Amino acid sequence: MTTKNEKASPVSASRRKRSAGATGASRGRTHSLASPRPVGIQTIAEHEVAHGVMRWLRGLKVTNLWVSETGGLCEGTGEEISNEDSLLVTLAGFAWEVGPFRTAAQINLPKCRGQDFDEARELIGKVPWMRVGPCPRNGVRMQSVDESLMRFLFKARDMLIPYRDFIKEAGSILKRHGHLSAPSFAGLLRLRYPDEAS
Repeated sequence: MTTKNEKASPVSASRRKRSAGATGASRGRTHSLASPRPVGIQTIAEHEVAHGVMRWLRGLKVTNLWVSETGGLCEGTGEEISNEDSLLVTLAGFAWEVGPFRTAAQINLPKCRGQDFDEARELIGKVPWMRVGPCPRNGVRMQSVDESLMRFLFKARDMLIPYRDFIKEAGSILKRHGHLSAPSFAGLLRLRYPDEAS
């Protein structure tokens, strides 16, 4: 199967139910991937904006973004999307938190948990071609799920680096308002990147 059905999820104060395509910071998450310090609402907001920016970069519909002190959400659409798009959007929040200078050796990937990582691991495990990676000797080899996860995490990070300032600014706006509608977020993208926004 080459596509994954993504569905929008409602946000609930008591319980956030997420389905395929809805991505976001884990509810009640106290530490980020990049730091053992407690996660603040700005970090959660930037995490959600990174999911939204990746949707835009992959040519997917821009969706509503939500943030609170206890978590955040980038809604899905219920449409079919490719497995690679799904994986890159899912990993975008943590790819943003990794930052531009962290190396693979500095990330303890087996200890990285949360809904985004669990969904990414499950997808990579179910789709064998996503585990085909580079090998210095013969060109390609089957990678472990975590090796493939790391490769896609860094691919997502590299795609987001040019949008660093925008992610921080839009994260501040999301933090201030708690919600950015899809039209509002698309408008911010058009203002900042008039030649790129669709």
